[in-house]
Amino acid sequence: MITDHDVHAEGAELLSNYAVVLTGQHPEYHTTETLDALGAYLENGGRFIYLGGNGFYWKVVPHASGPWAFELRRAEGGIRLWATQPGESYHAFDGSYGGLWRRLGRPPQMLAGVGFSTQGEYKGFPYTFLDGILDPRVAFMREGMEATRSRQHSRRARADGRRRGGP
Repeated sequence: MITDHDVHAEGAELLSNYAVVLTGQHPEYHTTETLDALGAYLENGGRFIYLGGNGFYWKVVPHASGPWAFELRRAEGGIRLWATQPGESYHAFDGSYGGLWRRLGRPPQMLAGVGFSTQGEYKGFPYTFLDGILDPRVAFMREGMEATRSRQHSRRARADGRRRGGP
């Protein structure tokens, strides 16, 4: 297992040691270096499984002398609790402009194929397997589940799309 700090410090060379890299958390905050490393890994034939949500959303900048602090500036746009005042959109650690990666020309869709765009009250629907899930190379992904082309899966979804309580 490697961390975002490891990827920031060691880049694509670290990732090249792995046949597959996956996110197993909420990968919302990333540095230029981590995005560069993941992009280079993919360009060189690496495989990436994105299991997070709201990922690669805000730009962060590390403290120059160590990994103990990352600075986040919530510039214009995005989901936030306040509007920034003039000058607050620039990182004190390095002077670079902060905010959303998509506003900085690096939307998560370019890296992961999907990205966060909005939040609110929406109807949810169960997942539907596509034919690719039946490929023997990804059999491990459906262990413990019955996968057929048209079978829908959800965690006890109600007819109105809302999830019922319980696991």
